[in-house]
Amino acid sequence: MHFSIPPVNKIGRLIDISLSGLAFNYFSKDGASHVSNRLDLLGGGEIYLEDVSYKTVDDFILPNEQPFSQINIRRRCIMFGSLTDEHKKSIQELIDKYGQMEAG
Repeated sequence: MHFSIPPVNKIGRLIDISLSGLAFNYFSKDGASHVSNRLDLLGGGEIYLEDVSYKTVDDFILPNEQPFSQINIRRRCIMFGSLTDEHKKSIQELIDKYGQMEAG
């Protein structure tokens, strides 16, 4: 499951999701991604959520197996802002569909 943060220049891999927020990994060469407060969630060619407001709770570098690499893998943890009933329904469907899959 991947998602994008507008403008679509940061694509990440979804690690964890709940009705209150999510965590994802993304590649970074220049530190943390730009500050945005909206995101789109895409998966399997489908758009699950569009234009969802959020607040960043944490953003940190993950240990790198290749110490001389100039590209870091970062993890961002976010908390959703106000969600519409449609957003909540879409998130729950996403959890039901992918919730038992192993990350990898």
